[in-house]
Amino acid sequence: MIYISYGVTKSASSFLYLLTEEIMKQSGFELAKLSIEVKGRDAPENYIDPVDALALEVIQNEIAGKSVVVKTHGAPDRAVADAVSSGRIYANAVIRDPREIALSMIEHGDRSRRLGIQDFTEFTTPVQAIPTIKDQLERFKVWAAINKVLIFGYDDVCFSTHDTIVKIASQLGVSVDAQKVAAKFDDKNTILQYNKGIRNRHRELSSSDNKIFLREFSSYYHRGKFVAHGVSAS
Repeated sequence: MIYISYGVTKSASSFLYLLTEEIMKQSGFELAKLSIEVKGRDAPENYIDPVDALALEVIQNEIAGKSVVVKTHGAPDRAVADAVSSGRIYANAVIRDPREIALSMIEHGDRSRRLGIQDFTEFTTPVQAIPTIKDQLERFKVWAAINKVLIFGYDDVCFSTHDTIVKIASQLGVSVDAQKVAAKFDDKNTILQYNKGIRNRHRELSSSDNKIFLREFSSYYHRGKFVAHGVSAS
């Protein structure tokens, strides 16, 4: 069985991916780890981008009857969308307030500069991140439009983790001890790329930048509150 975990960048996508894996492990699924040849990179996560018909075929051949959770930041093609909506594979997706995504991107860029690497170093102000975030949200819209994709917000994953676990388990038709699953991540250092994990980080944004984001992403806000596809955060 293939489970795809999609996340908008800097939206707790790694945490959601790991939660999904842990739920399946504790439910008795035999999970496969994808090879570098299939992933196209040497990474601890089963990350693949793009997720398309060819990727599904390669993954299916690789796992040889086992199950796998695949993380991606890419949009699905029609074959993947059809496979999810028909129930042949499973999927979830996570989104976050664009203002908070921008702040996290900047912090990541600052850290990268200190380490001498390139990740997110092009971002030094929140407004600079707007075009990239818009691209990410367009991909999210594709996932959110697919029947049977389980949608979460950043706050759901990070601050209502128990409920998130229960919903994923229900989607899979299994029963798990949500507290036991969540306990695996009491030490947030075990979560790749986990940043601050603070509620309402958008309040750190300046008044002028806040107005810009509310305008640029107006379809995602209602009275200044982030609301998208049934996912909300105060």
